[in-house]
Amino acid sequence: MKKYSLAISILIFQFMHTGCNPEFLDLKRDKAQMVPTSLSDFKAILDNFADINGNSGYSLGILSADEYYILDETWDLLSAAHQRNAYIWAEDIFESEDGMDWNTSYKKILYANLVLEGLDKLTPATEDMEEYRHIKGSALFLRGLAYYNLSQLFSPTLADSENNQYGLPLRLESDPTVVSERSSVEETYRQIIQDVSSASEFLSDTFVINTRPTRKAAYALLSRIYLQIGEYEKSLGFAESALAIDGTLLDFNTVDPSKRYPFPPNGAGNPEVIYYEVSNTSTVFTVSRSRIDTNLYDLYDEDDLRKDLYFYENTDGSHSFRGSYCGAYVYFTGPANDELYLNKAEVLIRSGNIQDGLDVLNTLLINRYRTDHFHPYMGINQREALQVVLSERRKELLLRGVRWSDLRRLNRHKETEKTLERTLHDTKYELPPNDSKYTFPVPESVIINSNIKQFPRK
Repeated sequence: MKKYSLAISILIFQFMHTGCNPEFLDLKRDKAQMVPTSLSDFKAILDNFADINGNSGYSLGILSADEYYILDETWDLLSAAHQRNAYIWAEDIFESEDGMDWNTSYKKILYANLVLEGLDKLTPATEDMEEYRHIKGSALFLRGLAYYNLSQLFSPTLADSENNQYGLPLRLESDPTVVSERSSVEETYRQIIQDVSSASEFLSDTFVINTRPTRKAAYALLSRIYLQIGEYEKSLGFAESALAIDGTLLDFNTVDPSKRYPFPPNGAGNPEVIYYEVSNTSTVFTVSRSRIDTNLYDLYDEDDLRKDLYFYENTDGSHSFRGSYCGAYVYFTGPANDELYLNKAEVLIRSGNIQDGLDVLNTLLINRYRTDHFHPYMGINQREALQVVLSERRKELLLRGVRWSDLRRLNRHKETEKTLERTLHDTKYELPPNDSKYTFPVPESVIINSNIKQFPRK
Protein backbone atom coordinates (compact mmCIF):
# COMPACT_ATOMS: atom_id res chain seq x y z
CA MET A 1 0.00 0.00 0.00
CA LYS A 2 3.00 2.32 0.39
CA LYS A 3 3.24 2.97 -3.35
CA TYR A 4 0.03 5.02 -3.31
CA SER A 5 -0.24 6.12 0.31
CA LEU A 6 0.92 9.67 -0.44
CA ALA A 7 -1.75 10.24 -3.07
CA ILE A 8 -4.44 8.83 -0.81
CA SER A 9 -3.26 10.90 2.16
CA ILE A 10 -3.59 14.10 0.15
CA LEU A 11 -6.97 13.00 -1.18
CA ILE A 12 -8.13 12.32 2.38
CA PHE A 13 -7.30 15.85 3.49
CA GLN A 14 -9.19 17.38 0.58
CA PHE A 15 -12.13 15.00 0.99
CA MET A 16 -12.62 15.65 4.70
CA HIS A 17 -12.46 19.41 4.37
CA THR A 18 -14.50 19.43 1.13
CA GLY A 19 -12.34 22.07 -0.51
CA CYS A 20 -10.32 22.13 -3.70
CA ASN A 21 -7.22 23.81 -5.06
CA PRO A 22 -5.28 23.63 -8.37
CA GLU A 23 -2.09 22.33 -6.75
CA PHE A 24 -3.94 19.31 -5.42
CA LEU A 25 -5.48 18.56 -8.81
CA ASP A 26 -2.05 18.72 -10.47
CA LEU A 27 -0.59 16.41 -7.86
CA LYS A 28 -3.50 14.00 -8.26
CA ARG A 29 -2.78 13.77 -12.01
CA ASP A 30 0.97 13.39 -11.43
CA LYS A 31 0.38 10.57 -8.99
CA ALA A 32 -2.25 8.81 -11.10
CA GLN A 33 -0.06 5.76 -11.42
CA MET A 34 -0.27 5.38 -7.63
CA VAL A 35 -4.05 4.94 -7.55
CA PRO A 36 -5.04 1.43 -6.35
CA THR A 37 -6.39 -0.77 -9.15
CA SER A 38 -6.25 -4.44 -8.15
CA LEU A 39 -8.13 -6.65 -5.72
CA SER A 40 -4.97 -6.94 -3.63
CA ASP A 41 -4.73 -3.12 -3.51
CA PHE A 42 -8.34 -2.79 -2.37
CA LYS A 43 -7.93 -5.54 0.19
CA ALA A 44 -4.85 -3.78 1.57
CA ILE A 45 -6.81 -0.55 1.98
CA LEU A 46 -9.54 -2.30 3.98
CA ASP A 47 -6.99 -4.23 6.07
CA ASN A 48 -5.39 -0.97 7.26
CA PHE A 49 -6.16 -1.52 10.95
CA ALA A 50 -5.22 1.95 12.22
CA ASP A 51 -7.61 3.77 9.87
CA ILE A 52 -10.33 1.14 9.46
CA ASN A 53 -10.68 -0.58 12.85
CA GLY A 54 -8.51 1.49 15.16
CA ASN A 55 -10.56 4.69 15.32
CA SER A 56 -14.32 4.23 15.46
CA GLY A 57 -15.00 7.96 15.22
CA TYR A 58 -17.26 7.92 18.24
CA SER A 59 -15.27 9.50 21.07
CA LEU A 60 -17.62 12.48 21.50
CA GLY A 61 -20.50 10.18 22.39
CA ILE A 62 -18.43 8.40 25.03
CA LEU A 63 -17.03 11.68 26.38
CA SER A 64 -20.51 13.16 26.77
CA ALA A 65 -22.40 10.17 28.20
CA ASP A 66 -23.15 9.43 31.85
CA GLU A 67 -20.88 6.42 32.40
CA TYR A 68 -17.89 8.12 34.03
CA TYR A 69 -16.61 11.27 35.71
CA ILE A 70 -13.24 12.96 36.09
CA LEU A 71 -11.74 15.00 38.91
CA ASP A 72 -11.52 18.78 38.69
CA GLU A 73 -7.73 18.70 38.45
CA THR A 74 -7.92 16.15 35.63
CA TRP A 75 -10.25 18.40 33.62
CA ASP A 76 -7.92 21.37 34.23
CA LEU A 77 -5.01 19.47 32.67
CA LEU A 78 -6.83 18.40 29.51
CA SER A 79 -5.18 20.03 26.52
CA ALA A 80 -7.80 18.98 23.95
CA ALA A 81 -10.67 21.47 23.78
CA HIS A 82 -13.20 18.89 22.54
CA GLN A 83 -12.56 16.70 25.58
CA ARG A 84 -13.06 19.54 28.05
CA ASN A 85 -16.10 20.91 26.25
CA ALA A 86 -17.85 17.60 25.54
CA TYR A 87 -17.57 16.74 29.24
CA ILE A 88 -19.65 19.77 30.25
CA TRP A 89 -21.85 19.84 27.12
CA ALA A 90 -20.53 23.24 26.06
CA GLU A 91 -22.02 25.01 23.06
CA ASP A 92 -18.66 25.36 21.30
CA ILE A 93 -17.09 21.90 21.26
CA PHE A 94 -14.05 22.23 19.03
CA GLU A 95 -13.00 25.87 19.45
CA SER A 96 -10.19 26.03 16.84
CA GLU A 97 -9.63 22.25 16.64
CA ASP A 98 -10.40 19.99 13.73
CA GLY A 99 -13.04 17.40 14.60
CA MET A 100 -11.34 14.06 15.20
CA ASP A 101 -14.55 12.02 15.06
CA TRP A 102 -15.64 13.80 11.88
CA ASN A 103 -12.27 13.34 10.21
CA THR A 104 -11.71 9.70 11.11
CA SER A 105 -15.19 8.72 9.95
CA TYR A 106 -14.99 10.57 6.64
CA LYS A 107 -11.57 9.05 6.08
CA LYS A 108 -13.22 5.62 6.30
CA ILE A 109 -15.91 6.79 3.88
CA LEU A 110 -13.25 7.96 1.42
CA TYR A 111 -11.50 4.59 1.62
CA ALA A 112 -14.79 2.80 1.03
CA ASN A 113 -15.61 5.01 -1.97
CA LEU A 114 -12.16 4.47 -3.50
CA VAL A 115 -12.62 0.72 -3.21
CA LEU A 116 -16.16 0.70 -4.57
CA GLU A 117 -15.19 2.90 -7.53
CA GLY A 118 -12.20 0.71 -8.25
CA LEU A 119 -14.26 -2.47 -8.09
CA ASP A 120 -16.75 -1.04 -10.58
CA LYS A 121 -13.94 -0.85 -13.12
CA LEU A 122 -12.91 -4.48 -12.66
CA THR A 123 -14.19 -7.63 -14.29
CA PRO A 124 -12.93 -10.28 -11.88
CA ALA A 125 -12.00 -13.76 -13.02
CA THR A 126 -14.29 -16.55 -11.84
CA GLU A 127 -11.72 -17.75 -9.32
CA ASP A 128 -11.51 -14.23 -7.84
CA MET A 129 -15.25 -13.69 -7.51
CA GLU A 130 -15.47 -14.70 -3.84
CA GLU A 131 -12.73 -12.26 -2.89
CA TYR A 132 -14.34 -9.56 -5.05
CA ARG A 133 -17.67 -10.03 -3.26
CA HIS A 134 -16.04 -9.91 0.17
CA ILE A 135 -14.15 -6.71 -0.64
CA LYS A 136 -17.26 -5.04 -2.02
CA GLY A 137 -19.33 -6.10 0.98
CA SER A 138 -16.61 -4.88 3.35
CA ALA A 139 -16.48 -1.46 1.69
CA LEU A 140 -20.27 -1.10 1.87
CA PHE A 141 -20.28 -2.19 5.51
CA LEU A 142 -17.49 0.25 6.33
CA ARG A 143 -19.29 3.17 4.72
CA GLY A 144 -22.60 2.32 6.39
CA LEU A 145 -20.97 1.94 9.81
CA ALA A 146 -19.08 5.24 9.44
CA TYR A 147 -22.25 7.08 8.45
CA TYR A 148 -24.16 5.51 11.32
CA ASN A 149 -21.52 6.58 13.85
CA LEU A 150 -21.55 10.09 12.39
CA SER A 151 -25.34 10.22 12.53
CA GLN A 152 -25.29 9.57 16.27
CA LEU A 153 -23.08 12.61 16.80
CA PHE A 154 -23.66 15.21 14.09
CA SER A 155 -27.27 14.64 13.06
CA PRO A 156 -30.55 14.86 15.02
CA THR A 157 -32.61 11.76 15.62
CA LEU A 158 -35.01 10.56 12.97
CA ALA A 159 -37.86 11.39 15.37
CA ASP A 160 -36.88 15.08 15.37
CA SER A 161 -38.96 16.09 12.36
CA GLU A 162 -38.44 19.80 13.06
CA ASN A 163 -34.72 19.45 12.23
CA ASN A 164 -34.98 16.90 9.42
CA GLN A 165 -32.86 19.11 7.14
CA TYR A 166 -29.76 18.57 9.29
CA GLY A 167 -28.72 15.14 8.04
CA LEU A 168 -25.17 14.26 7.03
CA PRO A 169 -23.25 15.19 3.88
CA LEU A 170 -23.51 11.93 1.93
CA ARG A 171 -20.22 11.54 0.10
CA LEU A 172 -20.75 8.60 -2.29
CA GLU A 173 -17.75 9.30 -4.53
CA SER A 174 -14.11 10.09 -3.88
CA ASP A 175 -13.96 13.27 -5.99
CA PRO A 176 -12.82 16.06 -3.61
CA THR A 177 -14.05 18.79 -5.96
CA VAL A 178 -17.68 18.00 -5.08
CA VAL A 179 -18.69 20.50 -2.41
CA SER A 180 -20.54 18.95 0.51
CA GLU A 181 -24.13 19.75 1.45
CA ARG A 182 -26.34 18.27 4.12
CA SER A 183 -28.88 15.63 3.20
CA SER A 184 -32.04 15.21 5.24
CA VAL A 185 -32.00 12.96 8.30
CA GLU A 186 -34.35 10.57 6.46
CA GLU A 187 -31.96 10.42 3.49
CA THR A 188 -29.06 9.80 5.86
CA TYR A 189 -30.71 6.78 7.46
CA ARG A 190 -31.90 5.52 4.09
CA GLN A 191 -28.32 5.52 2.83
CA ILE A 192 -26.99 3.84 5.97
CA ILE A 193 -29.55 1.05 5.76
CA GLN A 194 -29.00 0.64 2.02
CA ASP A 195 -25.23 0.30 2.47
CA VAL A 196 -25.40 -2.19 5.32
CA SER A 197 -28.21 -4.22 3.74
CA SER A 198 -26.27 -4.43 0.47
CA ALA A 199 -23.16 -5.45 2.40
CA SER A 200 -25.02 -8.40 3.92
CA GLU A 201 -25.68 -9.74 0.43
CA PHE A 202 -21.97 -9.85 -0.45
CA LEU A 203 -20.36 -10.93 2.82
CA SER A 204 -19.94 -14.47 4.10
CA ASP A 205 -21.26 -15.74 7.44
CA THR A 206 -17.92 -16.22 9.19
CA PHE A 207 -14.63 -14.33 9.36
CA VAL A 208 -11.01 -15.28 8.93
CA ILE A 209 -9.99 -12.53 11.36
CA ASN A 210 -12.32 -10.39 13.44
CA THR A 211 -11.15 -7.11 11.89
CA ARG A 212 -12.98 -8.03 8.68
CA PRO A 213 -16.78 -7.76 8.55
CA THR A 214 -19.15 -10.65 7.92
CA ARG A 215 -22.81 -11.07 7.08
CA LYS A 216 -23.39 -11.53 10.80
CA ALA A 217 -21.72 -8.15 11.46
CA ALA A 218 -24.06 -6.53 8.94
CA TYR A 219 -27.09 -8.14 10.58
CA ALA A 220 -25.87 -7.01 14.02
CA LEU A 221 -25.38 -3.45 12.81
CA LEU A 222 -28.83 -3.43 11.22
CA SER A 223 -30.31 -4.60 14.53
CA ARG A 224 -28.54 -1.69 16.26
CA ILE A 225 -29.75 0.82 13.66
CA TYR A 226 -33.37 -0.30 13.70
CA LEU A 227 -33.44 -0.30 17.51
CA GLN A 228 -32.20 3.29 17.45
CA ILE A 229 -34.95 4.47 15.09
CA GLY A 230 -37.68 2.53 16.86
CA GLU A 231 -38.42 -0.07 14.17
CA TYR A 232 -38.44 -2.82 16.76
CA GLU A 233 -39.62 -5.78 14.70
CA LYS A 234 -36.83 -5.25 12.17
CA SER A 235 -34.30 -4.92 14.99
CA LEU A 236 -35.56 -8.21 16.41
CA GLY A 237 -35.41 -9.95 13.05
CA PHE A 238 -31.81 -8.98 12.39
CA ALA A 239 -30.76 -9.84 15.94
CA GLU A 240 -32.25 -13.30 15.50
CA SER A 241 -30.63 -13.72 12.08
CA ALA A 242 -27.23 -12.83 13.51
CA LEU A 243 -27.61 -15.09 16.53
CA ALA A 244 -28.76 -17.93 14.28
CA ILE A 245 -25.31 -17.84 12.65
CA ASP A 246 -23.60 -18.07 16.04
CA GLY A 247 -25.03 -17.00 19.38
CA THR A 248 -22.21 -18.21 21.61
CA LEU A 249 -21.73 -16.33 24.88
CA LEU A 250 -18.56 -16.13 26.96
CA ASP A 251 -18.99 -17.63 30.41
CA PHE A 252 -17.43 -15.02 32.69
CA ASN A 253 -16.67 -17.76 35.21
CA THR A 254 -13.86 -18.81 32.84
CA VAL A 255 -12.25 -15.35 32.70
CA ASP A 256 -9.22 -14.73 34.95
CA PRO A 257 -9.85 -11.65 37.17
CA SER A 258 -6.20 -11.51 38.30
CA LYS A 259 -5.09 -10.08 34.96
CA ARG A 260 -4.75 -6.31 34.58
CA TYR A 261 -7.12 -6.51 31.62
CA PRO A 262 -9.11 -9.75 31.99
CA PHE A 263 -10.47 -10.17 28.45
CA PRO A 264 -8.38 -11.52 25.53
CA PRO A 265 -6.25 -8.94 23.68
CA ASN A 266 -7.77 -7.67 20.41
CA GLY A 267 -10.93 -9.68 21.07
CA ALA A 268 -9.13 -12.82 19.87
CA GLY A 269 -10.69 -15.96 21.31
CA ASN A 270 -13.74 -14.10 22.61
CA PRO A 271 -16.69 -15.82 20.91
CA GLU A 272 -18.93 -12.80 21.46
CA VAL A 273 -16.91 -10.39 19.30
CA ILE A 274 -18.52 -10.05 15.87
CA TYR A 275 -16.48 -7.22 14.40
CA TYR A 276 -13.45 -5.68 16.07
CA GLU A 277 -13.56 -1.90 16.31
CA VAL A 278 -11.79 0.40 18.76
CA SER A 279 -12.72 3.91 19.89
CA ASN A 280 -10.64 6.97 19.12
CA THR A 281 -7.99 7.47 21.76
CA SER A 282 -8.73 10.29 24.19
CA THR A 283 -6.69 11.34 27.21
CA VAL A 284 -9.79 11.11 29.37
CA PHE A 285 -10.22 7.42 28.61
CA THR A 286 -7.04 6.30 30.39
CA VAL A 287 -7.72 4.33 33.56
CA SER A 288 -5.72 6.79 35.66
CA ARG A 289 -8.07 9.67 34.75
CA SER A 290 -11.65 8.42 34.35
CA ARG A 291 -13.77 7.15 37.21
CA ILE A 292 -16.92 5.08 36.89
CA ASP A 293 -20.11 6.81 37.96
CA THR A 294 -20.74 5.71 41.56
CA ASN A 295 -24.47 5.11 41.09
CA LEU A 296 -23.71 2.96 38.07
CA TYR A 297 -21.12 0.89 39.93
CA ASP A 298 -23.59 0.28 42.75
CA LEU A 299 -26.04 -1.35 40.31
CA TYR A 300 -23.88 -4.50 40.11
CA ASP A 301 -24.69 -7.33 42.55
CA GLU A 302 -21.88 -8.86 44.60
CA ASP A 303 -22.30 -12.17 42.75
CA ASP A 304 -22.18 -10.40 39.39
CA LEU A 305 -18.78 -11.27 37.90
CA ARG A 306 -18.79 -8.04 35.92
CA LYS A 307 -18.16 -6.22 39.19
CA ASP A 308 -14.75 -7.93 39.38
CA LEU A 309 -13.93 -8.15 35.67
CA TYR A 310 -15.02 -4.68 34.58
CA PHE A 311 -13.48 -2.62 37.38
CA TYR A 312 -10.57 -2.15 39.69
CA GLU A 313 -10.51 -0.05 42.86
CA ASN A 314 -8.41 3.09 43.07
CA THR A 315 -6.61 4.18 46.23
CA ASP A 316 -9.31 6.80 46.88
CA GLY A 317 -12.05 4.15 46.84
CA SER A 318 -13.33 5.06 43.37
CA HIS A 319 -13.36 2.56 40.51
CA SER A 320 -11.93 2.62 37.00
CA PHE A 321 -12.89 0.52 34.00
CA ARG A 322 -10.71 -2.37 32.84
CA GLY A 323 -13.30 -4.59 31.16
CA SER A 324 -12.88 -3.67 27.49
CA TYR A 325 -13.26 -6.50 25.00
CA CYS A 326 -10.04 -5.10 23.50
CA GLY A 327 -8.16 -6.53 26.48
CA ALA A 328 -6.48 -3.12 26.89
CA TYR A 329 -7.18 0.42 28.04
CA VAL A 330 -8.88 1.35 24.76
CA TYR A 331 -12.63 0.85 24.35
CA PHE A 332 -14.21 -1.82 22.16
CA THR A 333 -17.11 -0.33 20.15
CA GLY A 334 -17.93 -3.06 17.65
CA PRO A 335 -21.02 -5.29 17.65
CA ALA A 336 -20.98 -8.38 19.85
CA ASN A 337 -23.35 -11.19 20.76
CA ASP A 338 -24.23 -9.78 24.18
CA GLU A 339 -25.62 -6.64 22.53
CA LEU A 340 -27.78 -8.81 20.27
CA TYR A 341 -29.24 -10.68 23.27
CA LEU A 342 -30.08 -7.35 24.86
CA ASN A 343 -31.65 -6.03 21.64
CA LYS A 344 -33.75 -9.16 21.33
CA ALA A 345 -34.81 -9.14 24.97
CA GLU A 346 -35.82 -5.47 24.88
CA VAL A 347 -37.88 -5.79 21.70
CA LEU A 348 -39.68 -8.91 22.92
CA ILE A 349 -40.59 -7.16 26.17
CA ARG A 350 -41.77 -4.03 24.33
CA SER A 351 -43.96 -6.18 22.07
CA GLY A 352 -45.68 -7.82 25.06
CA ASN A 353 -43.77 -11.11 24.97
CA ILE A 354 -42.51 -10.39 28.45
CA GLN A 355 -41.36 -13.78 29.67
CA ASP A 356 -39.81 -14.64 26.30
CA GLY A 357 -37.78 -11.45 26.56
CA LEU A 358 -36.80 -12.19 30.15
CA ASP A 359 -35.73 -15.71 29.14
CA VAL A 360 -33.39 -14.22 26.53
CA LEU A 361 -32.00 -11.85 29.17
CA ASN A 362 -31.63 -14.73 31.64
CA THR A 363 -29.58 -16.65 29.06
CA LEU A 364 -27.13 -13.77 28.94
CA LEU A 365 -26.99 -13.16 32.66
CA ILE A 366 -26.39 -16.75 33.70
CA ASN A 367 -23.06 -16.31 31.92
CA ARG A 368 -22.32 -13.17 33.93
CA TYR A 369 -22.94 -14.42 37.48
CA ARG A 370 -20.99 -16.80 39.66
CA THR A 371 -22.06 -20.37 39.00
CA ASP A 372 -25.35 -21.23 40.70
CA HIS A 373 -25.76 -17.67 42.07
CA PHE A 374 -28.02 -16.15 39.43
CA HIS A 375 -31.76 -16.02 40.09
CA PRO A 376 -33.66 -15.78 36.78
CA TYR A 377 -36.12 -12.98 36.21
CA MET A 378 -39.72 -14.14 35.90
CA GLY A 379 -43.27 -13.17 36.73
CA ILE A 380 -42.86 -9.39 36.52
CA ASN A 381 -44.96 -6.92 34.51
CA GLN A 382 -43.94 -5.16 31.33
CA ARG A 383 -42.88 -1.89 32.94
CA GLU A 384 -40.68 -3.70 35.48
CA ALA A 385 -39.24 -5.98 32.80
CA LEU A 386 -38.33 -3.01 30.60
CA GLN A 387 -36.59 -1.34 33.54
CA VAL A 388 -34.62 -4.51 34.17
CA VAL A 389 -33.48 -5.00 30.58
CA LEU A 390 -32.49 -1.34 30.19
CA SER A 391 -30.54 -1.48 33.45
CA GLU A 392 -28.78 -4.65 32.32
CA ARG A 393 -28.05 -3.03 28.96
CA ARG A 394 -26.36 -0.14 30.71
CA LYS A 395 -24.30 -2.49 32.91
CA GLU A 396 -23.34 -4.94 30.16
CA LEU A 397 -22.46 -2.48 27.39
CA LEU A 398 -20.51 -0.08 29.58
CA LEU A 399 -18.15 2.14 27.55
CA ARG A 400 -18.99 0.32 24.30
CA GLY A 401 -20.02 3.54 22.54
CA VAL A 402 -23.76 2.78 22.59
CA ARG A 403 -24.84 4.73 25.67
CA TRP A 404 -25.09 8.11 23.90
CA SER A 405 -27.29 6.55 21.22
CA ASP A 406 -29.39 4.88 23.90
CA LEU A 407 -29.89 8.18 25.68
CA ARG A 408 -30.98 9.81 22.42
CA ARG A 409 -33.61 7.13 21.75
CA LEU A 410 -34.78 6.59 25.34
CA ASN A 411 -35.26 10.31 25.89
CA ARG A 412 -38.10 10.16 23.37
CA HIS A 413 -40.21 8.35 25.97
CA LYS A 414 -41.28 10.06 29.19
CA GLU A 415 -40.83 6.93 31.30
CA THR A 416 -37.18 6.47 30.26
CA GLU A 417 -35.95 10.04 29.77
CA LYS A 418 -33.04 11.28 31.86
CA THR A 419 -31.39 14.60 32.71
CA LEU A 420 -27.60 14.26 32.82
CA GLU A 421 -25.74 16.12 35.55
CA ARG A 422 -22.10 16.90 36.26
CA THR A 423 -20.36 19.11 38.80
CA LEU A 424 -17.02 20.73 38.00
CA HIS A 425 -15.33 23.27 40.28
CA ASP A 426 -18.58 23.57 42.26
CA THR A 427 -20.50 24.49 39.11
CA LYS A 428 -23.37 22.21 38.18
CA TYR A 429 -23.94 21.36 34.51
CA GLU A 430 -27.09 19.74 33.14
CA LEU A 431 -28.14 18.20 29.84
CA PRO A 432 -31.94 17.88 29.70
CA PRO A 433 -33.67 15.17 27.63
CA ASN A 434 -33.90 15.92 23.90
CA ASP A 435 -31.70 19.00 24.26
CA SER A 436 -30.18 20.38 21.05
CA LYS A 437 -26.73 19.62 22.50
CA TYR A 438 -27.36 15.92 21.82
CA THR A 439 -26.31 16.91 18.29
CA PHE A 440 -22.72 18.14 17.97
CA PRO A 441 -21.64 21.00 15.72
CA VAL A 442 -19.78 20.30 12.49
CA PRO A 443 -16.14 21.47 12.82
CA GLU A 444 -15.74 25.07 11.66
CA SER A 445 -13.02 24.15 9.15
CA VAL A 446 -15.57 22.00 7.33
CA ILE A 447 -18.26 24.68 7.42
CA ILE A 448 -15.89 27.23 5.84
CA ASN A 449 -15.06 24.98 2.88
CA SER A 450 -18.54 23.63 2.16
CA ASN A 451 -22.22 24.46 1.81
CA ILE A 452 -23.05 22.66 5.07
CA LYS A 453 -25.50 24.44 7.37
CA GLN A 454 -24.49 24.45 11.00
CA PHE A 455 -26.94 22.78 13.38
CA PRO A 456 -28.43 25.42 15.74
CA ARG A 457 -27.27 24.34 19.20
CA LYS A 458 -28.54 26.50 22.05
